[in-house]
Amino acid sequence: MEKFFVKTEKNNLEVEVYSEFIRKEEVKTQRELFKEMCKNGCINYGKKFSCPPCSKGFEEVMKDSGKEGIFVLMFLIRLENINSAEYNKVRIANSVIKYRIDKLMRILEKEFNTNFFLLVLVGYVKFAE
Repeated sequence: MEKFFVKTEKNNLEVEVYSEFIRKEEVKTQRELFKEMCKNGCINYGKKFSCPPCSKGFEEVMKDSGKEGIFVLMFLIRLENINSAEYNKVRIANSVIKYRIDKLMRILEKEFNTNFFLLVLVGYVKFAE
């Protein structure tokens, strides 16, 4: 794990970074469970090309790509460390993370002379006390 800090107007946010390359054979998916979770929990279900039921499954994407695996990158900002109203915390974290992911992917595209299939999952998880 790596760490970096981002200074905002009211916060100095610690961002944890986790990364790993995973071979496609090691990825276990449960397409129907994922689809059902999206259907019952996301307002974008059926409305965006990148969301179920419109989107391709992982196996389909990997088969079409000819790639050996995926590079997984996760940025973690603990919302309890953000000094703001609850509804603003996710917005602040998203703006910090999305900018950095976009910047990193542009660098990687130039370095490897390729376009990456980028799936950005921005989630909000409230851990039990």
